[in-house]
Amino acid sequence: MNLDSKTATLTRDGKAVKRVPMSAGTPGGEKASWGGTSVLMAKEGTINMRSETVGLGDAYDKMVDYSMRLTWSGMYAHAAPWNAAYFGNTNHSSGCVGMSTSDASWLYGQVQVGDPFEVTGSGSKGTPDPGNGYGEWNLSWADWQAKSALKSAS
Repeated sequence: MNLDSKTATLTRDGKAVKRVPMSAGTPGGEKASWGGTSVLMAKEGTINMRSETVGLGDAYDKMVDYSMRLTWSGMYAHAAPWNAAYFGNTNHSSGCVGMSTSDASWLYGQVQVGDPFEVTGSGSKGTPDPGNGYGEWNLSWADWQAKSALKSAS
C-alpha cells in the first residue's frame, strides 16, 4: 500500500497481480495510518467499527465489510464505499485503508492470515510497536537478535 500513489498492490512471487485505488488515514495526526510492515492478523468479515474504541470520539459507527485486521489498535484494510470520492487521490480516513467494495472483496479472497501488508510513502504516524499486532517485522536485525534466547557470548 503506497500512501503517496494511493494504491494498494497485491504482489505474488515478486510480480504485481493487481493494483487498486485506495484511501488511507488522513496524514498529520492520530488519524494517519501506520507505516512499515504489518501482518494480516485476522479476516473478520463484516464488523461494527466505532470511533470511540480507537479514541476518536463519536465520529463514526458503521458496519464495515471485508475487514482485514492489521493492528490491535484498529488499523484495518476494508471496503469503504462512503469514501469513494477519495480512492486513488486523497488519504482521508480515520487510519484504515479503504477501497471499493468490489476491490476489498477481491483482496479479501486473495490474502491469508499471516500475509505481510507493507505500507510505504509519506504521511504515516510511524511503525506499529511490536505489541501492536505483529510489529516485530519493523525491528532492525540487531534488535531482533537481541530478543533471542540464543544470544551469542561476547
